[in-house]
Amino acid sequence: MSLINRIELSNFLLGASRTAHYRHAIFDFEGKSTAVVMGNGGGKTTINNALVGMMSRNNALIGKTRALMAIPGTGSVYSHIRIEFIVPDEESSRQNSLPGLSSVITGEKWVFGICGYSGDNGMLYYYYYPGVLEDSAVVQKNGDASEQRTRSEKGNDSDRANSEEKKDNPGSDDGRYSSDNSLTLISNSRFREKIKSIPRARIGRPIPRDEWLQAIHEHISPQQVEQHRHFQTAGGGDKSADLYKTSRVPHEAFHQTFFYEHIAPQLTMGSALDLRESAHIGGEDAVHGEYFLDEKILDISLSIINTQIQAQNKKAELHKQEKAIDLLNILAGVVDDISNAGTSREELRSAVEETAAFMKYLVHDHPLPGIPVVVETGVEIIDALVREMVIVPNMKPVFMIRDKGIETLTGQAVKRVNELAQRCGINGAQPSQVLEITGGMESVKNLVRGKNKKYPGRLYSLDHCLAMLERASMKFLCGSDNESEEIRDSMKKAVERAFDHFESKVDTSFFRKSLKQIQRRIAEIAVSAEHLAEQIRRDEARKMDIESNLATFRSDQRCFLDLEQSGLFSSLELEHPGSCKTNLKVEQESLQTELSDSVSREALHRAVFAKWQGFRESSPHESPVDALARIEKEEDALKARRNRLKEQALSVKSRIADTVKTIHELNDEIEIERNSLARLEPMHQIQLKFMEKWPEEAPEKNP
Repeated sequence: MSLINRIELSNFLLGASRTAHYRHAIFDFEGKSTAVVMGNGGGKTTINNALVGMMSRNNALIGKTRALMAIPGTGSVYSHIRIEFIVPDEESSRQNSLPGLSSVITGEKWVFGICGYSGDNGMLYYYYYPGVLEDSAVVQKNGDASEQRTRSEKGNDSDRANSEEKKDNPGSDDGRYSSDNSLTLISNSRFREKIKSIPRARIGRPIPRDEWLQAIHEHISPQQVEQHRHFQTAGGGDKSADLYKTSRVPHEAFHQTFFYEHIAPQLTMGSALDLRESAHIGGEDAVHGEYFLDEKILDISLSIINTQIQAQNKKAELHKQEKAIDLLNILAGVVDDISNAGTSREELRSAVEETAAFMKYLVHDHPLPGIPVVVETGVEIIDALVREMVIVPNMKPVFMIRDKGIETLTGQAVKRVNELAQRCGINGAQPSQVLEITGGMESVKNLVRGKNKKYPGRLYSLDHCLAMLERASMKFLCGSDNESEEIRDSMKKAVERAFDHFESKVDTSFFRKSLKQIQRRIAEIAVSAEHLAEQIRRDEARKMDIESNLATFRSDQRCFLDLEQSGLFSSLELEHPGSCKTNLKVEQESLQTELSDSVSREALHRAVFAKWQGFRESSPHESPVDALARIEKEEDALKARRNRLKEQALSVKSRIADTVKTIHELNDEIEIERNSLARLEPMHQIQLKFMEKWPEEAPEKNP
């Protein structure tokens, strides 16, 4: 069911002066159980009557409410009584069901209300809509440009009546009103127009009772509505209603009837009817033997006097006892002070022990995930830098160091460090919340003593620190311009090592470590992919070389076959082309020598050469069979080599396909890791909210 979020009253509870007791008021319950405390006459019962009457449509309660509404007239505005319900969503219901926790309730909101004038000239408007009170505001703040109205002159509170308002009610207006120093009431016509513009809104004069109750019962059960109606109509918390329910008796004055029905029964402990008969008001109506009222009053008076005398005696005895009790109280007070002092000391000691044990549990035994812990490196300067580092959850990068850490490194004051950063164009971060290192009993003692506050300062990332160290002069870093650049390099290495140690050892966040592992794995996969791509490029180049060599081999094969078919070389020469080439070079040189000699003899030997050539063609001396067998053998070897090259090419293609498949599988793993990280992100946000609200407490463990 729904909860009551807010109640709003406007221009309501007009008394004899016809001045609104509640010109405008909003009671914000925040959807929780709330007690409203007011003085006598503040309007508690009246407000309850109005709300219960509106929800139950009870005519008696509505009649009482209308009597206290605004009077129709020129410049008058409706009286409004309305309530804002909230339907808690699943998240709000779950959070508020946890013991010891409370949060803002969220969910869908609905507004139910009535408005109108007192008297019998017209009926009240009933309305409801989904939304909040401000969706159809009944007041506006003075000075709001969207709602201002032009006033004809200062202090003039009367306005021209709107024609439509006059038709419905004599108290209509055009939206201009006098106001107090902060609020102005909204005109009736504008209010109704605003209601009608809201989707799913319903307004009627009135809305049929069955329809109205059906809408109300969606938020409050019929049994609860009826229970509240019965309670209010019976007088509610104010029982004065029963006192004034006096039955009129014919021929009897009201004060006489009131006396016999309410006062006399308390005096005589009898019924009003017996008293009326025995008081002898009618003279002869009295019955013989009955007590008259004056006799009864006399007996009661004597009894009261005796009681007063006894009370005075008891009072004297009580006074003596009170003096003795006062002395005992003084002694008891001293004893209580001594006991309370001892108890307070024990409580403080227990609180300190519990706090220390709790901090040891959180920091040392079972540290909260995400809270950095102390892990020393053994190097003094690096440990000093790490102690000044923090985690900024909502910034990138998340790991940063305070300017006091750079002060520790360089020996320069914080002010000069920040001035150096500004000269480098770096603005140090100043977040509202950071996660600091906790750990060690010294941290526990400081927390108990309230000495755990650190200078907030400015925060710088690793890149900022390296840039500042690079730009800083040697005099800034070590006080002298004559020092070696090795000091600058050692400072950079110290900063880099401190950040690396903080990220790998000090930070305990499972989410950040998982993200870092995923990023590192992605980088490794990217490097592997580059290596595989380079291998593919080398294999492609090798393939092209093999194909080029194969083409050259085929060309050489064709030349060899041409040489073999020419018959110019013997089988031995064809089997040993290297030695044949050498011999040919030698023969070429010899022939060149002989050529010069042969030129002179050419004429003489021409006829003989012609005869030798004819003989060579007709009777060759060398058989080509052996040479052919050798060439076929070499061709088979070349074919086998070509097949091996093809197999190598296929192997290279298969490796390329396997590499691509591996890359796809790695990409799928990356996507799975990213999805896992996305599913863990809401838990991370809940953890951040918990740490933000209770930074020094541990969440309760569910069994």
